[in-house]
Amino acid sequence: MPMSRDVRLVVLAAAFVTLTVGGVVFVASGTVVALLPFEAIVLLEAFQLVLGLALFAFVIQLCRIAYARLDTPVTDTPTLDRERSFEHTVPGDDLSRSIDSIESRSDPAYDALRTRVRRRAVSLLSTGEYDTEAQATRALDDGSWTDDTVAADVLRPGTDRPDHPIRTRLLELFGMSGRVVRSELRRTMGAIARIDSAGDSRPVDRSGRRVGSPGDESGDGRDPLDSEDASFVPSPDSSVIRRETRHWHGVSAVALLGIVVGFAYEQPSVLLLAAVGLGFAAYAHLETEPNLEVSVERFVSERRPDPGDTVEVTIRVENDGTDSLRDVRIVDGVPPTLAVDSGTPRRATSLSPGESVSWTYDVTARRGSHEFEPTQVLVRNVNGSVESEVAVSAETTLSCLPSMTPMTGSSFGHVHTAHRAGSVATADPGPGLEFHSVREYRSGDPPSRVDWNRYARTQSLSTVSYRAERSQTDVIAIDARRDAYVSPDASTTDSAVDRSVEAAATLFATLEDAGHDVGLTAIAPDPCWLAPGTGGDHLERARLVLGTHDSLSPTPPTSDDHSLEQFERLSPGRTHVTLFTPLCDDEIVSALRTLRSGGFSITVLAIDPAVADDPEGSFARLERLERIRSLRAIGVRVVDWVWDDSFERTVVGER
Repeated sequence: MPMSRDVRLVVLAAAFVTLTVGGVVFVASGTVVALLPFEAIVLLEAFQLVLGLALFAFVIQLCRIAYARLDTPVTDTPTLDRERSFEHTVPGDDLSRSIDSIESRSDPAYDALRTRVRRRAVSLLSTGEYDTEAQATRALDDGSWTDDTVAADVLRPGTDRPDHPIRTRLLELFGMSGRVVRSELRRTMGAIARIDSAGDSRPVDRSGRRVGSPGDESGDGRDPLDSEDASFVPSPDSSVIRRETRHWHGVSAVALLGIVVGFAYEQPSVLLLAAVGLGFAAYAHLETEPNLEVSVERFVSERRPDPGDTVEVTIRVENDGTDSLRDVRIVDGVPPTLAVDSGTPRRATSLSPGESVSWTYDVTARRGSHEFEPTQVLVRNVNGSVESEVAVSAETTLSCLPSMTPMTGSSFGHVHTAHRAGSVATADPGPGLEFHSVREYRSGDPPSRVDWNRYARTQSLSTVSYRAERSQTDVIAIDARRDAYVSPDASTTDSAVDRSVEAAATLFATLEDAGHDVGLTAIAPDPCWLAPGTGGDHLERARLVLGTHDSLSPTPPTSDDHSLEQFERLSPGRTHVTLFTPLCDDEIVSALRTLRSGGFSITVLAIDPAVADDPEGSFARLERLERIRSLRAIGVRVVDWVWDDSFERTVVGER
């Protein structure tokens, strides 16, 4: 257990007294004894007994200090990493985690993953080289689907131990079977990726890695939003956390050891070195802790920037206390969803009473509401033995709403065709364009619907009925479940949900501009809901929902749940649902099957974040293609949206 500060100070004081008195006796024992009276000599003899007891106590304390030093190492409080923004999941990460957790072929996770890979292989082979799933299954059973014997043995039923070269067998012999099993699974996924005939044209090597990478294309510009400057916001005081760094732990032990050895062997030079050690120990324990009272102010150039704009952040920290702060380290609380574009949110300095320091850095604005976190202020005393930390809040929020700019010209024509937006014919008679039936004339029927040709022939009035037309409602849905927050690379700023929200804003504005009733929702744990409507106020409400609702946050939710209850408010026969999703898991496919069985007309805009740069990524890409095929088989229109393409280009190209 760490010792208290009071105990250490008492031991140091006793050591100083012992060293002073004992040192004088050792250095000038002959001269001192000759001058002292008999009573003083008796006291010195008694002091020797006390000295022995003190040395014994020092040995015990020396052991305690050594144990405490080993048991409680030096603690330096790390400053927070604010320069990096939130990292998203990459398709195939779940496969990597599953494979890395497998230690042997008897592991249940191995059988589960092997079954999953075999099921996908059957589906892929039956749509390519083989005509039916039965033929594909027989090919997997006899291993004829690939020339890779290891991959064939992994998927062949009843094969518990694929045939390996001598090097691999030696690895298993020395207890590295987990490594071998993981290599087998990745090799099998690579073999499956090589038989993919429906996807990427880039070649695949033996491990399943794609050779070459597509070029990047710059994004389209966005129209500006109204914005306003922020003002300085003072911060309230926060509680101070005090810690001992233990940088000087062990110095006392060296000093006490010197005292014991010096007295035991009567070596004045050793005692002198012990005195130096005690001086350092006293310096470490007698240093006062500074009074930490600071205030933080933060200024942002714009409260409501456009997506992609650079926002300048100015931070000012002032020492409001009466003590000088010699070692001050400051890290501003940049929201995890924002990336620092230039400059740095951290600063190391010293502050006298009443002195302040200020600096600026830039962040790149992203869609959403971004609240700055408290500023971390870390202060150490001069000798570094004690540090004080305080988190000081300066309430600052950036609200970045998406641009609601409609597409025009030919682009809108493709959107209109894709959604079949407008009126839909019903089975009921009424006004419209498509003929329904003829009935006897009734008083009050409009003259325009009287069949005058029949009247001319038969001299009897009859009324023509047409199929009644009702306006179709469009509902734009966004897959905002935790599994949908994926991107081609972990360091990519935008996730599939961010790209979907941006495209949904464009589609919403386009359909609303054409006069259609448009609604908005999300498939998420706590889904947003904007009932179908039209008009400028409705457009602004949609903009606020897309920009600030919690279900569409730039960071993924903590829950895996989702709800489809909001679709129960709609009439399936009159509603067309457009869903933006990356299609990276089977759960969203089940949700779409539910909606489709309920009678909804559905279009899926599936942005593709899969990058087949390793076996897991290649296999995740194949699973996604299988989901697209299964949805198209039940009448769902799926538009495959390449990540590097803009939404408008995707709609025009009708991929």
